[in-house]
Amino acid sequence: MRTLLYICLAVIFCSCAETAHHRLSTLQREWTGKTVYFPADTLFESFRTDSIRSYTLKRTTYTVVTYLDSVACTESDLKLPAWNRFLSELRQFPQGHVTCLFFFHPEKRSTLVEQLRSRQFDYPVCIDEDDCFNQLNHFPVEEPFRTFLLNADREVVAFGNPITDQAVRERYLKIIGQGDVAVG
Repeated sequence: MRTLLYICLAVIFCSCAETAHHRLSTLQREWTGKTVYFPADTLFESFRTDSIRSYTLKRTTYTVVTYLDSVACTESDLKLPAWNRFLSELRQFPQGHVTCLFFFHPEKRSTLVEQLRSRQFDYPVCIDEDDCFNQLNHFPVEEPFRTFLLNADREVVAFGNPITDQAVRERYLKIIGQGDVAVG
């Protein structure tokens, strides 16, 4: 009886692993080459100082874009110090070659602004209270698959979170540095 239980657990474990692999393959097919759309009235703001500075969206050779919803907008999930380190790495590339866009759909704007200020995160972000960005693009529900590397035509050339996955980070930096078009 115990052996049968172990066999059943092994089958369930293997089928779950296959499901995760299948999901990744499905996301690669669905998102690679897909155009990401930005709301027409997108406003980027910086909150490090007491005053709010506004920025406009500029087209670059590559764009790292990340979307976080109210579930992921807690201080630990934002990983702002790690994003600051990654942004420092991106500064090695020529100006106009790569930019990073942050879209947040928080439950409470004031809480997010407080987190950005307390972590001295000075990079411009878009606080999308109406969730227009997600409504235009229908992002995957899994947070690791809501960060994309886009080419100049805003097409997905790679996806995954470079903050939580070192292999993704290296892939992004390689593509940006060499101009390779890789997937996943």
